[in-house]
Amino acid sequence: MVRHLPSVMTGGPPGENRDVRLRGMDKEFSQILVDGHPFPDGGQKREIKLDRFPMDLVERIDLIRNPSAEFGGHGIAGTVNIILRRPPEGPEFRARTLYGPDSQRNLFFSAGTSWGPWGLLTSFSQLLEQPQKDKRENQRVYLANDSVKESRGIVEREQSRSASNTGTAAIDYWIDAETRLHGRVVALAYDESKDKDRTDRRYNASGVLTQTDVTREREIKNEDATDWLLGVERRTGEADRLAFSLGYAEGEESKDKGTELVRNGVFNNRTREFERKPEYLFNAQFDWAAEHDGGLDGVFKTGLLFDVRDRSQRRRTFSTNAAGLETNTTKSVNQYDLRERIHAWYLLDEWEAIPDTLFLSPGVRVEWTDLRSFSGSGGSDRNRFEDTMPSAHLLWHSTAQLDVEASCRRSLQRPQFDHVVPSREETATEIKEGNPALSPALSENYEVGFTHRLAGFRWGANTFYRDIDDLIAERDVGNDPTTGKRVLRRENVGPAQVRGIELEARAGPEAWGLTANWSRLDSETEDDLSDQTGSLKEMPSWTGNLILDLRAQDRWWFQATAHMIGPQGGTEFTRTQTTRKTRESYEQIDMAFRGHLPKGWAVLVRANDVFGASRREEIEFKRNLANLERTDTDRVEEGRDPGVWVGVEWKY
Repeated sequence: MVRHLPSVMTGGPPGENRDVRLRGMDKEFSQILVDGHPFPDGGQKREIKLDRFPMDLVERIDLIRNPSAEFGGHGIAGTVNIILRRPPEGPEFRARTLYGPDSQRNLFFSAGTSWGPWGLLTSFSQLLEQPQKDKRENQRVYLANDSVKESRGIVEREQSRSASNTGTAAIDYWIDAETRLHGRVVALAYDESKDKDRTDRRYNASGVLTQTDVTREREIKNEDATDWLLGVERRTGEADRLAFSLGYAEGEESKDKGTELVRNGVFNNRTREFERKPEYLFNAQFDWAAEHDGGLDGVFKTGLLFDVRDRSQRRRTFSTNAAGLETNTTKSVNQYDLRERIHAWYLLDEWEAIPDTLFLSPGVRVEWTDLRSFSGSGGSDRNRFEDTMPSAHLLWHSTAQLDVEASCRRSLQRPQFDHVVPSREETATEIKEGNPALSPALSENYEVGFTHRLAGFRWGANTFYRDIDDLIAERDVGNDPTTGKRVLRRENVGPAQVRGIELEARAGPEAWGLTANWSRLDSETEDDLSDQTGSLKEMPSWTGNLILDLRAQDRWWFQATAHMIGPQGGTEFTRTQTTRKTRESYEQIDMAFRGHLPKGWAVLVRANDVFGASRREEIEFKRNLANLERTDTDRVEEGRDPGVWVGVEWKY
């Protein structure tokens, strides 16, 4: 799994692993690709939910810490490229069923073969889950003299039921021994219903209950996506390659949510929310590679890319008060259209400076972006920018046992979709504005590492540094001259640095293996206007994994993994408030067993969160800089109880 790699963690509610975070940075700093292309998703941060792609459909997952010029510039933290399975060389059939607690189940089958110049693979996966989350929160508000002003206790339970269906089909046709036509389609359908009950009790300074709010929330969410890819590839040598591909994808996320508030036993209000987020992607890519000699042997590579992304959001909200009067509370910030066009060109030369010993890969990538945004209030804007991103990679086979690698590259972080909408929304206390003029954050990325191999043992270390400029963050830009309310806007606030060291070791013969990795992470941010410093949001101080593999030839296989995340924290400043959060370290232990039976059968056992460690503890301190009041919050979130999944698999 991708989260077992160094410096990789997965986000989402406790017990769920949906979003990828590289180097501890937020998901918006990572680039997630499927077969080298973007994939539609309802998220605002260009992310892809990994749990939509069952591992049975995946050939491999490439984690590229500091990509060369071949890969897109978005992704300061790195790039994850999910490579889906291609048709097999001969007849193949697989079927599996797994059953877990509370009627949860996982079904999978695939069938494929090759005959003559043709190859075909089809597969289908279904996952039915019932994740549960409990949340408890205790909060106290202190006056400037440290006496208690009020307190509150919150208890929340969330129960979800989800069905995720994924189907793929891939086809190959060999025109001749060197030329292959290939196509594939991926179809995803995700349906989720969620029930959430929340009780919020407020107490005065003497500890007397003054108010009880009971909130009931019901939500139905549907996500659908279809991705088509058609390409042709011609290889005339070991490295000579000519390829062209066309991709088209469309997806939509819809949501229907209702919330009812009962205060002190009396109905207070009801809200309804209806949302649609359609997205359409088109891309065309051309790649050419050719071997060359004449002084320095190597491979020359170049390519062109054209990306189109059309995205919309339509969210309508309605509120009904205690008297039964319904009001349309739809906000223009939730009604927008985006049109993004990216043209890219890259040039890369992979030199063999010293035969079989030293390899150098200088390159450059240029991207032109044209972004148009339209808000529900009638506003529109256009932003164009050009980014030139040089790169250089070095690989040195110092000895038969020691490899040294170094790389540098410029990359960027594109703005979040809803932050570039020309909108203005006013609440009772503040005004939030969109910023179509946002520029991408730019980063100079540096990496140095080595790998050392001995008989039955391999270990290595890697250090990285990210020097980021024009970091995007929310800034308090002053008071509105008419209303006097403070105005918040996303802006390019200033520089940031991210640094870390990654250690990894693996030992063991074929019968067993022990893998361990540990990463130390650190960050610092600075606001150019206020000169205040802080750290990136929710970055852990360290991450680690311990993986034990045991196997007895073709009879059985066992794996136990411990995934550990260190304390997470950060400080945020505005003109009126200081917020400091600290999240306690946690670990998750998983186990898996496969026992092989005659005639292609196998029995499977899988246990996630063996010791029920899907738990997050967080402490938050807020200081109001105007009246010096302080709010202390203790927050605990827990995922569902650990469960054991049991099933069988048949292979032919």
